[in-house]
Amino acid sequence: MPSDEILMQDRNASWLPISHPYNGQFYHQVRGGAMGSPLTLTISNCYMYFFERQIVNQIRNSGGLYFRYIDDIFITINWPVRHLLKEVDRWNKFDENINLSANIGSIVNFLDLSIENQDGQLYTTVFQKPSYEPYYLPFNSIHPLHMKKNIPFAMLLRAVRYCSTFETYLNEREKLRMALLLNKYPNKNIDEQFNNVLSKFGINEHLTLTNYNRSRQRIIDSPNNVSIDCHGSTIRQYIQEQRWIRRFSLKIWPFTQQPNSVPERTNEDMDSKQKKQRWIRRFSLKPGRFNGRREKSPRLTVSARNLLASTAKMPTALSIPARAVYDKLNSIYVDEAPDLSTAERWSKLFRDGRKEIEDKARPDRPITGTTTENIEYVRLLIDDDPYITIEGIQARTDMSYGTVQLIICDDLKLQKITARYIPKDLSDVQRAERVRICKQNLSKFYQGTWRLCDLINDDESWLYHKQIDHKISNKAWMSIGDPPPTIVRGTRFAPKTLFSIFFKSTGPMLIHRIEHVQAVRHHYYISQRLRRLIDEIKRQRSSHGTRGIKIHHDNGLAIISHSPNFPNFSPCDFWLFDVMKDNLTNQENSESLHNALTDFMNSSNRNEYKKTFEKSIDRMQLCVDKHADYFEHLVK
Repeated sequence: MPSDEILMQDRNASWLPISHPYNGQFYHQVRGGAMGSPLTLTISNCYMYFFERQIVNQIRNSGGLYFRYIDDIFITINWPVRHLLKEVDRWNKFDENINLSANIGSIVNFLDLSIENQDGQLYTTVFQKPSYEPYYLPFNSIHPLHMKKNIPFAMLLRAVRYCSTFETYLNEREKLRMALLLNKYPNKNIDEQFNNVLSKFGINEHLTLTNYNRSRQRIIDSPNNVSIDCHGSTIRQYIQEQRWIRRFSLKIWPFTQQPNSVPERTNEDMDSKQKKQRWIRRFSLKPGRFNGRREKSPRLTVSARNLLASTAKMPTALSIPARAVYDKLNSIYVDEAPDLSTAERWSKLFRDGRKEIEDKARPDRPITGTTTENIEYVRLLIDDDPYITIEGIQARTDMSYGTVQLIICDDLKLQKITARYIPKDLSDVQRAERVRICKQNLSKFYQGTWRLCDLINDDESWLYHKQIDHKISNKAWMSIGDPPPTIVRGTRFAPKTLFSIFFKSTGPMLIHRIEHVQAVRHHYYISQRLRRLIDEIKRQRSSHGTRGIKIHHDNGLAIISHSPNFPNFSPCDFWLFDVMKDNLTNQENSESLHNALTDFMNSSNRNEYKKTFEKSIDRMQLCVDKHADYFEHLVK
């Protein structure tokens, strides 16, 4: 807090006469300060500080909360409305220049935050004024790309910090996505920045109902700014290095002579043409090469590469060790500095008598293919045909194989990835149906209408009596030259049995074996499977029976909607059948296989069943986040 004398001097400087032109006339401001002036805001805060001291003490002594930002005040306190209005009238008499107007209710808006009091607990979300319109910086504007990336990043970060419940966060995120799409932002860019919000705070999983509160608290507790140790020393070192680089670039010796015999030359001794030639003569070296050998350091421009070599030559001429040369290069050029082996090789060449820093002439073709035009042409070829090979690009551009590969990997930053097989190419109607069903089921879980412990999953699977392991598990240690072991491949006619399995988050409910001659129709399903399941439910839940039970199947007591062409939503598909087949051993007949399957499911850890059903909720949320695209490759 500045002293009163300094404050009054600043106040008088800020309160200089201000005139505003309006409608051809000038109006003189006789009171107050310039609107938006930092000094005006500072003086306002100081003025309010003395005004609010008595109010703050009164609120805090009554067990309330008091916050203020400039001229907006937020108070939460357990007072009757009549008493609070009376106190506001009393506060307005403290100063004739300040007039407080109260907005009292269980829901209030403070700046861009909406706060709701529900049974003594405060819930927050993002507040938007009625005049709000979803217009941001268009993506097709000429502004720098980093400004456009910051908008979705900052908006979602604000949504996570403001939204106290997962449901309000989902609604705010979808509204933000629609607003960004309206402003021409690519969906890929939006998803990338949304993911950056989590990765910046070390969160490596998608936000779900189970981890939202924990992840949100982690983001809130993280510092907004990263502190720099010895900030003054860091800035001072940076300025000194920049000055050293500028001085050094103007004092490069003509290395045809020894340093001690170099005549002193000043800028007055050199005309402008000589100065220009001294800089141009260092632009003939091929990037990344020295004496015909490829360097391990990053690709550099010709001027940067020559400057590195020049920097290494001067200390070498003064018999400075290569390690010290490497440390100096690394401290100055950081990312562009060569590695230690390169610095040692350069020092050896200079000690052996080499004087020039440019490459020697070679009969090879110079690297001229990585031009802007060639890079753009290769980009267009790949955009037109993503499956094109390097040989195909080489045939159409007359560039070498290495040049094409260099452009693709280093300039375009592309890599070739094998395409994934998916069950079906979904139409827009099917995508919309998947998202609708997942949102409908999620809302019932979030609202408490459905409980995870009431969900029963049912599916059928064929199990072979003789188990064939995965090919990678059939590897065996053999001597060099020995033939590999052989395993008879299973056939479709090998002995097998069809099982129908009902299980929930607490463990298995019913394991039913279906004979080969039996056709599973609705009469058989009701009489043999459904009735047995009901008897088992009543036995385990004698007080509640089948009340509230939901069956995830195409028939049952209460049906849970299943998204079309979505095989990995059911816990049977993405967990049970795989782990079951991996742990079963060879069996003689269907009876022994039934017993082995029952023993395995009953002996499995109950926590695994619970985690599996929780993962099904996360998969529904992931389906909504990915707009109904297949996401199995993203799930570990």
